[in-house]
Amino acid sequence: MKHKSEALNSKSEIKKSVCPFCLYGCELAINEINRGDFILYKNEYDAKSDINQGRLCARGNLAPTVLNHKRRLAYPLFNNKNVIWNDALKQISSHLKSIPASEIAVTYDTNNTIEELTAIFSFAQELKVDKIARTYLHPESFLSYGISNIENADLKDIANARQILIIGDVFSKSPVIAKPILDAKYADRSHRLFYIDSVNTKLAGFANKFIWTKPNTEPIVLAALILAMGKPAKDMLGDRNFNSLKKLSSRLLEICGVLEKDIQEICQSITANEHSVILCAIDFGKTKDPLLLSLLAQLIAVLIPGKKFLAPALSMVPFGKVGFGSVLEMLDQEKIKALINFGEDFPYYYPQVFPYLNKLDMFIHADTFRNPHISQISGITRNYTLAVPSLLEKSGTINTLWSRQNLKPVAPALNGTKPIPEILDSIVPYSSTKTKPRLNFNSNLNIDDVINRLISFVENYKDNPDFTVIGEETPFAYRGLFENDAETIKINPLNAEHLNIKPDDKVILSINGKEKTYIAKITPSLPNHTAAVSVTTPDNRELFPIQTDDLTKEILVSTASGIIKKVGTGE
Repeated sequence: MKHKSEALNSKSEIKKSVCPFCLYGCELAINEINRGDFILYKNEYDAKSDINQGRLCARGNLAPTVLNHKRRLAYPLFNNKNVIWNDALKQISSHLKSIPASEIAVTYDTNNTIEELTAIFSFAQELKVDKIARTYLHPESFLSYGISNIENADLKDIANARQILIIGDVFSKSPVIAKPILDAKYADRSHRLFYIDSVNTKLAGFANKFIWTKPNTEPIVLAALILAMGKPAKDMLGDRNFNSLKKLSSRLLEICGVLEKDIQEICQSITANEHSVILCAIDFGKTKDPLLLSLLAQLIAVLIPGKKFLAPALSMVPFGKVGFGSVLEMLDQEKIKALINFGEDFPYYYPQVFPYLNKLDMFIHADTFRNPHISQISGITRNYTLAVPSLLEKSGTINTLWSRQNLKPVAPALNGTKPIPEILDSIVPYSSTKTKPRLNFNSNLNIDDVINRLISFVENYKDNPDFTVIGEETPFAYRGLFENDAETIKINPLNAEHLNIKPDDKVILSINGKEKTYIAKITPSLPNHTAAVSVTTPDNRELFPIQTDDLTKEILVSTASGIIKKVGTGE
């Protein structure tokens, strides 16, 4: 109960904006309570909001905690030590002048507004830098590659759908979308919900048909579905592509372990009703080829008239002039001396790139939190971390799944932080009168490239003799700021029995010579010879290998292969 004097001295103001933690576009309302000596933030829930009717997922509910978190960065750092803003900006500006533009890369990742991204591109243009790349290395970034003539679904399409095909755990990726999907399912007894995944998640319990496939074989299930469509697939793919794929038909079912009758059931259902929606979610380290998975899901939507596609995701980041894989290759060859990055995920979430960054002379990166892993980038002579406001404190425009929305600050920017455009203009003034760069968020690929990639994937597929280690994302994951299960590893009961592992036993996971100790959790939700670890922290993300994708020159993060043994045994 509030003390009377406390209540009288408190002033509150409710501020509304768009929740920035994924692309669903929920309305976020924060009550700012000023009690004189401190400010308290708490969520408010407006049932009249159009998109989410006041509901928020775990990420949205933790917005007040993010605003006042003890790890917020309120001043710039030079080599991980506090530095004055004027000194930092003067040093950066001076040193950049001594580096040729050909040896500079400008990059960006998540949590930038459209206006900030435009400023970043203009800044690079002023520097005459052509190595501009996105550093959002999450596999879902491949969802921005598409198939021509794809139609994107909206909430009305979901509400009117009589068939919904879901690939990947959409409920975990964007929890608020569960309600419209389930409302559509239970509004009509004839509604059919199909679900394809390598993990038996909660979503599977709502599906009329759950296709539980082997890890890494989700694209192969989709390929089998495309073949089952017959003439429409042949007409779109062309005789050569269709016949090449048809030769592999028996191999497709053999690899993924799915029954042909299940493929036929889904195919007949989604082709019989024009009111269908295909949804695809891609998690970190959960599938071997996220680009192929996304393209084949879109291809199914294009093949059938009236079908629409939706890809719930955490972020939408525009293309650069080059793929970041090309930048890494140049870093490895020591052809880049300075890298400038603006966003919140990079490099925190990607320790796999630290060895490349250590070859830099100067690394300038923005952040909203102190990065406890920054000490691992110790080989850089000049390492600057620039404190910027969080998206909750910014104004501008952002993309959502449905439209471009105005972002309004729900709290004032933290004292000591600087807006990105102001930082850029202090380093190298860029003219606002110049032609503003065009941001490109989507790129279409050729059907021939898709089929060639699929055929190569099938022909080169081999079963993993060890454990396939997949990533598990949770809806409350954000920069490792909150409690999580990063120290646990999930395994199948049959594998646990074979290895004499019991719940809460300590086990060692070995991947490419690196060992990490976990607490075992035994669950029937995973297939045989599959293990899952949380990817909410950099330590676990480091387990998953990265490589440059030949087609796009983007960074590809896939599943890992590892060996598990109980602590204290040689088995």
